[in-house]
Amino acid sequence: TSPTSVQNVRYIGQTGKEGMVAYLIDCYDRTVYEERYIKNKESQKGRAVSISKEQCIRYLTIVLCGHLDDEEATSSPLVTHLLNQYTTSVPPGLISDLVLHCYYEDINEKTPSCVKNVFEPVISGLRDAVQASSPLSEVSHAPISALADLCEVKLPSGTLRPICSLIVSQDKWIARGSGRRSQAESLLGPFLSLSGFVEDNAQVKDQYLSNAVSSAEEARVLGTSIVLTLNLARQEMFRAIHAILRCTETRGAALNLLEHLLACNSKRAQMLADRRHSSTDGFLLNLLFVFQQLNGKVKLSSVEPTYLFHPDTRLTIDHETRLNCSQKQLEEWRKEQVAVGKFQSPKFPTECFFMTGHCHHIALAPALRRFQQGVREVRHLRQLLEDSELTQRPLPEKAKDRFETLMRWQANWESILLDSELLQRSIQYYCSSAEWMVSLACSNKSPYLPLPDKPSMEFSIIPEFFIEDMIEFLLFCAQRCPYILEDPGLINVANFSILMLS
Repeated sequence: TSPTSVQNVRYIGQTGKEGMVAYLIDCYDRTVYEERYIKNKESQKGRAVSISKEQCIRYLTIVLCGHLDDEEATSSPLVTHLLNQYTTSVPPGLISDLVLHCYYEDINEKTPSCVKNVFEPVISGLRDAVQASSPLSEVSHAPISALADLCEVKLPSGTLRPICSLIVSQDKWIARGSGRRSQAESLLGPFLSLSGFVEDNAQVKDQYLSNAVSSAEEARVLGTSIVLTLNLARQEMFRAIHAILRCTETRGAALNLLEHLLACNSKRAQMLADRRHSSTDGFLLNLLFVFQQLNGKVKLSSVEPTYLFHPDTRLTIDHETRLNCSQKQLEEWRKEQVAVGKFQSPKFPTECFFMTGHCHHIALAPALRRFQQGVREVRHLRQLLEDSELTQRPLPEKAKDRFETLMRWQANWESILLDSELLQRSIQYYCSSAEWMVSLACSNKSPYLPLPDKPSMEFSIIPEFFIEDMIEFLLFCAQRCPYILEDPGLINVANFSILMLS
């Protein structure tokens, strides 16, 4: 059946640039439909269809560049089709053909502007769309998915990805300032900000505090739905950032952004951190997901243990206490290493491993502590309510309202923090960290006792939070979700514990 009768719906009632774009997309769709039934691509009909596809892309480029109108649009009519691809799908191959055509147009012209003119408004429109989205919607990941699709388009030969190059060249690629400002103003900030916490999203807050959620079961169902949407959006965000990292020309800019996001939120690990100046919990847990996915294929044998104190390290943690090394000893050792030239140029697996550990330190550990603090307050208020019933001394209405609000808050946070995927990925990282620390304590050998009288410097300079965060996480899991501790990788944690206690 010809798709014409269905696809014409796209541009009925549309005028101007929107109508032209919709019409050209339908024309391209028809050529794709005809192409499927042509066995010989070199036949007269095959060449005609191929030329028709090229013409559709050419005219679509002309329209999107604004050569047929004088309007200076901040968004692009192409955004609507990208966001609605689950109902009126964008024809397969259209986006990649459009990106590559614009790139080759730039190469052939003296002033490269085609990719910029066509796709800057698209990226801006996707950014606006994701800012207005909520995890309560099943298609809230659509803008992130569209961005990932654009980022994955690469040249037939080489690693260059035109949209990745365009994105990192934007002025707002990195927004200097506090964590909260970087989240709001950086180009990818809104894409990483989709959050299911009541503090981060007004629609989620209204849903949890409304009468629509009147029981624990309804709160559980709502939380499960939000977590499923968040995990899908996180996977799409990983696709986008992974594509930027895989492009040789943009990898450095991507690492600079990740470095900045960690640095501007480093104070979150402090006990009395000012949350107003740091990124939200939802943002940082989304960033943690990306790091965990990137770290998934890192081999521990390729991790350089001295990276944290390398002259070119992307992490500044000199203020952190170390396992068995004073600041003076560290400075002397570092000077010796520089003098003999033992510091090697950092490789991506090493940077990824340590940046993932640092992200656990500033994202997951503070979130767990905040949740446990809230749970303690809930228990305290519940005890007061029970005591008031026994003594027949009524509590103020404010206390009862506070208890009801905190119960809903606890249900919201439990659904996100007790997500099995988040916990499994986190415990896998901590297990690999334990294995890595065992190898350093035993001089890259299998676990053995007794340990050397003097630990290696590589082991001594490990920050204490590597162990503290791991212990806090395992204790949290033992209390809230003990099934997670069935992971076979915990043998590495057991080995590490036995070695340290011995």
